[in-house]
Amino acid sequence: MSSIVLAVATSKAAIGAVIGAVLTWLFLKRKDGKWAKHFEQYEGYAIAAIRLAEKMIPDNTESKGLQKLDWALKEFIKRYTKATGVQVDAVMAGKIESWLSCIHNALDLDGALD
Repeated sequence: MSSIVLAVATSKAAIGAVIGAVLTWLFLKRKDGKWAKHFEQYEGYAIAAIRLAEKMIPDNTESKGLQKLDWALKEFIKRYTKATGVQVDAVMAGKIESWLSCIHNALDLDGALD
């Protein structure tokens, strides 16, 4: 019984889930995390951008992870700017990119990107 528990606890999925949870928690709890609360209402845009990026960038593309993240970031910024009229600067784009990575990780671990 203990060997089964140990095997599950050390599986890639379990380790990924723990790392994703910790990173998300750290990301949202940082001192400058106030801006993240602002973006919570635009999480649907983020999810849509991530899912579209998964479909738009083929899996055989070189550096597919970076390409998909870049595509999702550009798509999110386009939708966010259209909805709010706010122009995103480089600092905010970096924070959004980090936020998108956390959301992507959560979607991936949930199996929502399969």
